[in-house]
Amino acid sequence: MLLKKIDKLNDYYKYLNNVKKEKFELSIIEDINSKLQISVNRLRSIILAFSNLNVSDKYRISTIINNKPDFSSVLNIIKKLEEQIDKNISITKPEIKKLINELDLIERPIRENWEKYLTINSQNAINLIEMIKPLIGNSDDFVILLYDLKNYKRKWPISKKEIILFRNKLMQCENKINELDINDEIQVFLIKVLSGEAVIDDLDLEILNWIRSHNFAFKLAINFRSI
Repeated sequence: MLLKKIDKLNDYYKYLNNVKKEKFELSIIEDINSKLQISVNRLRSIILAFSNLNVSDKYRISTIINNKPDFSSVLNIIKKLEEQIDKNISITKPEIKKLINELDLIERPIRENWEKYLTINSQNAINLIEMIKPLIGNSDDFVILLYDLKNYKRKWPISKKEIILFRNKLMQCENKINELDINDEIQVFLIKVLSGEAVIDDLDLEILNWIRSHNFAFKLAINFRSI
């Protein structure tokens, strides 16, 4: 009687082990399928991002993209995986890892081009806003524009709509800066003030008129230097 109970328990343990094994195998399959779907969607996003960055001279992007990325290798991997699925051949983790690595190689230079484009087009405006912050204070318009321009580096993959929004933000920023009438001579003067290198001789009539017209006189000071 006891032996029968033991046998029954052993059968039950075997059953549990089989269930656990099946669940484990199922979780692996689900994980692989999920990563495959994510990778396919990611490839679609990369291709669209490249197309958006490379299509329009209007946004001065296509001059930055030097070489068209080679999508053939990753497309071949996906084609092979699709054939395995059609033939009910299991896809392994190393095969998915190979696909992800290939996507990384393709995506990296395209994303670098996007960041390069942002730097070329927005860095001067960002630097200028940072420079005049002591004069304009926490102006909501400038604070929001500065945040938005800096935040575009985090946006990826990039859509055509977001590129247009970036250009609009940049134009808004440039218009706001132009309202302050900051020419090259005034920029040089402000840089000197911020670095503590401004002297009385730097205050010519144009700069004095600019300071007075924008009510910046009480925000600027020239101190004694230690010689």
